Amino acid sequence: MYNSTDSSSVIQAYSKLGWALFPCHTLEQGACSCGDVSCTSIAKHPLTQNGVKDASKDPSKIADYFAGDYSIANVGLACGESSKVFVLDVDDLSSLEKLENENGSLPKTWKAKTGSGGTHLFFRFDERCVNLKNAVKFAGGLDIRATGGYVILPPSIHKNGKRYEWLVAPNDCELATCPDWLIDLIPKHDAMQKIEKAKTINDRAKLYLQSVPPAISGENGHSVAFGVCCRCVELFGLLTDDELIEALGDWNYRCIPPWNEKELRKKLNDARKKVVTQSSNDDNDDYEDSFPVIDDEAFVGLAGEIVNAIEPETEADKVGVLLSIFTCFGSAIGNQPSFNVGASYHHSNLFACLVGDTASGKGLAWSIANNLFNRCDDAWHKITAFGLSSGEGLVERLADEENENVLTVNETKRLLCVESEFARPITAMRREGNMRWCRFHGRVSLLIGTGVDSFELGWG
Repeated sequence: MYNSTDSSSVIQAYSKLGWALFPCHTLEQGACSCGDVSCTSIAKHPLTQNGVKDASKDPSKIADYFAGDYSIANVGLACGESSKVFVLDVDDLSSLEKLENENGSLPKTWKAKTGSGGTHLFFRFDERCVNLKNAVKFAGGLDIRATGGYVILPPSIHKNGKRYEWLVAPNDCELATCPDWLIDLIPKHDAMQKIEKAKTINDRAKLYLQSVPPAISGENGHSVAFGVCCRCVELFGLLTDDELIEALGDWNYRCIPPWNEKELRKKLNDARKKVVTQSSNDDNDDYEDSFPVIDDEAFVGLAGEIVNAIEPETEADKVGVLLSIFTCFGSAIGNQPSFNVGASYHHSNLFACLVGDTASGKGLAWSIANNLFNRCDDAWHKITAFGLSSGEGLVERLADEENENVLTVNETKRLLCVESEFARPITAMRREGNMRWCRFHGRVSLLIGTGVDSFELGWG
């Protein structure tokens, strides 16, 4: 059944598994059905506007997705939490053999052959998997597709014309649980980063509780449960008891035995008496204990489409990528285009700051935008300057070639400055006799990437 070339019947079978599906482009007359002759993701990228985020488990919506002209579309599976499976993508068999020799064989599970000859191994997505990253080339030549990632399912067609097919189909065996040794090897998201990115305080509470150990009878269970309630009140005290009870639901289900609602409400009530929450001491009635989250409206238009397309394939923060693209775009088109704000004109130059921990992806966000604009404009990389630490350095880059001591900038001259250490220009500005950077704000834009524990700076 699952290896049938009748896509409609196979998709119905996938839907019964509770999988979240969405249509992807396929191969038509030797080219990608998107019609772009320069397509770099042939027969693999999503047909829907929001890609994997449009995946659905609703049978009627799935039927609509693959109806009419889309009946021949390739089938995309949203991995991770939505479908309760994650996939080990094996392109290098020797890497897998080495791991199994060192740690033991993987259990029999659903296994698909890709069009390129690799294999997809499917495993149950359980509570150990909530922080798994979509990783490329970990442990040699292995990839992971978890929450936010996707794979193409049989009987889809690969760009080489071959079909994906099941080697061990879902009706051949049970979906296996991944062994601990492989879970330990897979790169993980920082749990607190994931919590901070949640859009609402309710979602943050639920994400936090996913990583909290359950309370177990005979193992100081009452004290553990009370401690969890105290921590919830401390972190999410602005939620009502009803909202906290809902957030505690999945955690409580893991407890042995689970607490009844009356017991949980009693513990929450005692926790509120013990813990002084932020809201009880805050004079501002409008205070909301929440992390800043950028609205989806920021990702409309071409820039937003680019960021959303790239997001599943990179560890860079999407806000950092968006900001880097905007800044690079401003430097690429120069300072002639403008729009009115009141009676004044605003040009495309941007002075922006990226802030994050070391290795949080600030440099990766910049490199994505840099690579994109280098492809769009062959001359653009020539206007990039690295390591400028003084106003004099700017003058040298912008001065007319006929007279290096005179700054005669015409309206089409462009410059993108990149400085990896924020401390350098700040220190330079403080030096006695150094020309101030800010005098040139009409000619040069600024993109700053600032580390929490070490300053990093990118100017555009």
